[in-house]
Amino acid sequence: MDRYCKVEKIAELQGHSQGIYAMALDEAGFLYTAGGDGMLVRWQPLQSETGVAVARFPGPVYSLLFPNGVNWVAGAASGELYVQASEGQVRRMLAHQKGLFALMAAGEGKWYSGGGDGRCLLWNDAGDAMLLNHFSNQSLRVLQMLPDGHVAAGYSDAQIRIWNSDAAETPRALNGHSGSVFAMAFHPQLQRLYSAGRDARLLVWDAAAGY
Repeated sequence: MDRYCKVEKIAELQGHSQGIYAMALDEAGFLYTAGGDGMLVRWQPLQSETGVAVARFPGPVYSLLFPNGVNWVAGAASGELYVQASEGQVRRMLAHQKGLFALMAAGEGKWYSGGGDGRCLLWNDAGDAMLLNHFSNQSLRVLQMLPDGHVAAGYSDAQIRIWNSDAAETPRALNGHSGSVFAMAFHPQLQRLYSAGRDARLLVWDAAAGY
């Protein structure tokens, strides 16, 4: 039996003038993208090939999230965090000393942010933050929630660190990459963590065996 399917491009969407670094879906199914041109663009999949600009930032945007499904938060190259308030206003605050590369939902309208200063912050829906941890002075590039409530974080020092969600324990360090870790995904059925980075390698970690 053929297990492969044919993949074809069905549309080419136009709306940005520079690279796209982040995308996210809201609860209504609209797709949002952001990137080097500082534009936040909303798309209606399969119904329009031209996006609608909904916000413009002073510089590039590296990360994007809908922590409550409705209002967006965006992380900028400047390290600033932009939070869309429920009344349509946008709050702007300095979150990290360098670029804000990673955003991840933490439940109940809360979210994590990771940046070029190596810090991980925990935010609430009011836009208040607390320093969760600072395990490295190099960039925190990607965050991945694990099914057991732990968080995996990939850094530019080539390490993946795994810690519980309140960071109350010493992190578990996974070594295998030789450069920055840019992407991670967890397969719940296989109980495996996948990681990839600057070294062009895809690594597979066996969670069931303790990584």
